[in-house]
Amino acid sequence: MDAPLPAERELSEAHGISRQTVRQALQQLVAEGRIYRRQGSGTYVASHKVMQAVNLDGRVNGGTGAETAGSVRLVGVERRRPDPQEAAALGLAEGTEVLQIERLRIADGEGVGVERVTVDAARFDGLWASAADADALPRFFWDSHGLEVAEAEQTIEAVPASAREAGLLGVADGIPLLLVRRRTLASEGRPAQLMLTWYRGDRFRLSARQRQGTGVESAIVLRPARRADAPVLARIFVQSWRSAYHGLVDDLVLDSLDEAEIASRFHDFIGDTGARHNALLAIHGSEPVGFVRFGEDPDLPGAGHVFSLYVTPESMGLGVGRTLLTEVLAELAARGHRRVTLWVFEANTRARRLYERMGFEPDGSRRVEAPYGAQEVRLSRELGS
Repeated sequence: MDAPLPAERELSEAHGISRQTVRQALQQLVAEGRIYRRQGSGTYVASHKVMQAVNLDGRVNGGTGAETAGSVRLVGVERRRPDPQEAAALGLAEGTEVLQIERLRIADGEGVGVERVTVDAARFDGLWASAADADALPRFFWDSHGLEVAEAEQTIEAVPASAREAGLLGVADGIPLLLVRRRTLASEGRPAQLMLTWYRGDRFRLSARQRQGTGVESAIVLRPARRADAPVLARIFVQSWRSAYHGLVDDLVLDSLDEAEIASRFHDFIGDTGARHNALLAIHGSEPVGFVRFGEDPDLPGAGHVFSLYVTPESMGLGVGRTLLTEVLAELAARGHRRVTLWVFEANTRARRLYERMGFEPDGSRRVEAPYGAQEVRLSRELGS
C-alpha cells in the first residue's frame, strides 16, 4: 500500500515554509509521477514504477515483477458475439463468435494491469485452457498456429477507470488508467488479434523512441539484471570501453580486457534473485544495449552511488544512458538517499555532458586508478527531499 503524505498545513509547519511553496512542490511531484492524489482521501507516495513495453508479437518485456512466475491471474474466459468495434477490428463476418480471455497482471502482490485478448473463436477455439497460464498470452496464440506477425497497430490513451477495471485493480472508480489498444495482423494481412490492456498510471511508465526516417518506434525497456546476464553485461562493458576510451586509456589496457574474467566479477556483484536489485539492463527492440550498476557509496555513508553506466556504441544517441540514469536516480531516492555520486574520466566529455544535464557537478574529489592511469573526477548531485 502506498504511504500517505501529511497535509499541506502539516508539511508547511514542519519545514517552516509557506503553504504556497508546499503546494507548488507537491504539484511538481505529481507531474513527475512520484506522488498522486485520491479525491477525498489525500496525497500518497507513488510506488516504484515499472517500465514496460510490448513487442510486435505481443511479448511483454521489462518490468520489475510484471514478468515473474505467478504474475498473471485468470479473470475469465468468454465465447460470445463481438460488438461492432471488435467485429470491425478483426474483420469478422456477421454471426461470427469471438473468444475473449481476461487476465490480471500482478506486481509486488497487487494488480497493476487488466489484460483482455479477443480473437476469432473459430480460428483459435480450444486453446483457452492452456493460454490461461501462458505469460505472453498474445505470443501463445501465434505459436500455437505457426503464424507469423506482419504488423501491429497500437494506440495509447488515458481513460477513466470503469467500475470493472477499478474493482480488479483495487483503485477508485474514475482514476486515470493507461489504455493500450493493439490490433495485430498475420503475415497474410488478415487481422488476427485484438488486445486491450488497462495499466495503472501510478505503477507504469511507457518509454518509446523513434529513429528519424524509419517511421518505426522501438521502446527502451529496463529490467533488473540477473546473475545469468553477467556475460551480456561483460560484452557491453568491453564494447563500450574499447569505443569510448580509445585515447583516454592505454590501448594495452583496452586490448587486455577479458570478457570471461569481467563476467565472473559481474556475476559476484549482482544480487541473488529476490534480493533488492543493484543493476538494470536496458533492451532496445530485442537486443541488450546498456546497463547501470548502483548501490551505496563506499566512501560517503548514506549516499547512493552509480558504479558504472555503459551503452553499446551502436546505441549511442537513442537515449539509453539518460533512461537508465533517470530510473536509477528515482530508485535511489525511493531507498532514502538524498545524494548520489559517481566517478568519470575527466577527458570523457560525452559522458560528462550527460551527467551535467542530469544535474551532476564536480565535488572537488579526484583520483587516478591503476592500471588505467587516467584522471577521474567525482560528480555528485542532490536528490529531492
